[in-house]
Amino acid sequence: MKTAIFGGAFDPIHNGHINMMESAMNEYCLDRVIVVPSGHSPNKDERNMTSFEHRFNMCQIAVRNLKSITVSDIEHMCNSTSYTYATLLKFKEMYPLDELYFIMGADSLDYFERWYHPEIIAQTAAILVISRGDMDIDVISAKIKEINTIFPADIRIVHCNKIDVSSTMIRSNIKKHQDITGLLPGKVIDYIRQNELYR
Repeated sequence: MKTAIFGGAFDPIHNGHINMMESAMNEYCLDRVIVVPSGHSPNKDERNMTSFEHRFNMCQIAVRNLKSITVSDIEHMCNSTSYTYATLLKFKEMYPLDELYFIMGADSLDYFERWYHPEIIAQTAAILVISRGDMDIDVISAKIKEINTIFPADIRIVHCNKIDVSSTMIRSNIKKHQDITGLLPGKVIDYIRQNELYR
């Protein structure tokens, strides 16, 4: 089975995230995608993040009617810092017979070799890099070659239409009382309003 892991803060999850997952599934014939909201991220100040419970709930609501996409709380269940390599190793233990993939944005690829144990990530999973409409494929390809001079990595490009949305934009729009219709699933918008998030 081809299983892809898609991690992130998802604060909140939005239509761009969903587009990335569906594009990866279609292009590489993935059997399932597991969304992993970050637990104790080494790159973000948790004091400035929405609680894990809310982020997890929004992810579940967003993918509820999407075939073969589920949400995992694996990083929240661990009290230590949530490093990607450790999360992938846990999934490898859980699904030893699966072919693992890791979905990431092309912007993260630019500094991937500076992640914590990127070589273990590359050993554990094939890496699917999301290329959006405004990104130069040649630049991404050159970066992939550069990484492979440092350590072997199976990095593949996912061609994805650009959706001009980000979690930062959504949080800002909500604070300014601006419309967020169409930026994320309607039921996630309802959840945000019911719980008065990002006010």
